[in-house]
Amino acid sequence: MDFTLNPDFLALRESVSRFLMIEAAPEKLREIWQTDAGRSPEMRSMLAAQGLTALSVPEELGGMGMDDMAWSLITQELGYFAIPDSLVDSAYIAVGLLNRLPLDSAIRATWLQKIAEGTGRVAVGHPINPWVADAHMADLLLLAHPTP
Repeated sequence: MDFTLNPDFLALRESVSRFLMIEAAPEKLREIWQTDAGRSPEMRSMLAAQGLTALSVPEELGGMGMDDMAWSLITQELGYFAIPDSLVDSAYIAVGLLNRLPLDSAIRATWLQKIAEGTGRVAVGHPINPWVADAHMADLLLLAHPTP
């Protein structure tokens, strides 16, 4: 198997890294972490403007249609800079769940477009954990439940 990253992925990672280096100064992040919400709508808007909310959304719904490899690189950069945002929940996990709905589902199309635009924040819950990160800021909650 070849695990070499292609030039497009390397360019994406470099672009995100440069953006975060400029826009995510430690002082700014500390201020965000110390707010009651621990999140910043302005930071989310900047991430959306860079296309990060649209990475996994299908192209026909306004996204880039990228795969897990892109997210592995992006989450590495987000973690390195300690970005205070639940971007991965909204733009990766929720997109994966919504993509499994039927193609003609209005909910699927509406929410994937909102996520791609950066106007929809989704919180994802799991039955094993009673706490849902950023539920207080979410426009939509996706809650998994066990099936018999």
